[in-house]
Amino acid sequence: MSPSNGDVLTMGTNKPLMLSSALLQALQMPVKDDMSPFNGDVLSYLTTNNRWENTSYILVPQVILVHNETGSMIGLGLAVNIYYDGSVYSEIQLACASTATGYECHGITVSSIDNYGLGYVYISGIAYTNQSWACNTNKKVYLSTTAGQLTLTPPSGSGEIEQVVGIAAGGSAYNILLKPEVPIMRL
Repeated sequence: MSPSNGDVLTMGTNKPLMLSSALLQALQMPVKDDMSPFNGDVLSYLTTNNRWENTSYILVPQVILVHNETGSMIGLGLAVNIYYDGSVYSEIQLACASTATGYECHGITVSSIDNYGLGYVYISGIAYTNQSWACNTNKKVYLSTTAGQLTLTPPSGSGEIEQVVGIAAGGSAYNILLKPEVPIMRL
């Protein structure tokens, strides 16, 4: 059985896996003195170069500390826009693709953030949302015209923002691989 594009090999023990140089060469991975994949590493087979490559860095969530001054709590797993108003922390507001209140999405809230509270926002990697993407793995996820929400259907109205926020990911029905793209204004 030969690997095909997109095949994934996940390392899954409680300690580093010690792979032999012969196996690493068979996987066509670079061989270094003490180089071995660790627990949680994800090796993906890419046919563009017929190699297994460690893609763990794509999946590890990256978060930033933000401040909420919207006048109300922002809930768990919502799409937010991050901006800087000159204060100590970056501020957030709900992202939205509508014409009237449109703000592009920069991340997803890690948990609820009280008004005038501090919290964390995922800015890349696997993120937990408040919506289920079950049976839609590998489909594009877009910013919705409903504030803070995401959708599988790109907005199509005149003046609306079309922005791919990520890809529906497996593992949990609520996970996406967060990688916000540059938004496009619909004409």
